[in-house]
Amino acid sequence: MAAKAHFAICLLSLLGFSLTQRSGTPAHDSHQGVTVTADPYTDAQRSRERFGKKHPQQVGLLAIEVTIRNDNPQPVRVALDQVRLVLDRGKGSRQRLAPLSLEETVLALLQKRPETQRRPFPVPGRIPTTPRGNDWEEMERRLQSLWLEMDIIPPGATARGFLFFDLQGRFALLERASLYFPELYFLRDGRPLLFFEVYFGRPGA
Repeated sequence: MAAKAHFAICLLSLLGFSLTQRSGTPAHDSHQGVTVTADPYTDAQRSRERFGKKHPQQVGLLAIEVTIRNDNPQPVRVALDQVRLVLDRGKGSRQRLAPLSLEETVLALLQKRPETQRRPFPVPGRIPTTPRGNDWEEMERRLQSLWLEMDIIPPGATARGFLFFDLQGRFALLERASLYFPELYFLRDGRPLLFFEVYFGRPGA
């Protein structure tokens, strides 16, 4: 009986991340007084409720709500331009996607891209341009208010906002993906922190 109980505990430990995800608790990585949480919006209804009629999931974009909490007595700086969505394609193949810029995200949301016009996934490049007007300005203002921009986090403070990635609707890739923060350091003395990697599925699954 004890052996069965031990096996059950080990199994729950191995599957802990997946169970946590299903329960609605966002994935996170925490050490050195900093906690990074990442919450992907893959559900259409949830995406629509958060972003409105023209929402990221509708055009194949992955919106990730990121929270960075600093419980240290000194500020921490995060190199947001170095953040990558790491896709594990199997057999040792990993691909790193940079977040879309604000302009690229606005463009994607303002034009529903038909399947025939989508780039082979994933290929670096810019989303085709579209005329700017009232719709552009309104969408830009809305996204700007939600964007993850705070890269210096004071003691006891929290940065919160969204990063967007062009998965072209291939949200199943999150089963073998992680959000990688390679560069964080204490602002006063320049001491680096270890990297943060938030897994959306069990590592090596």
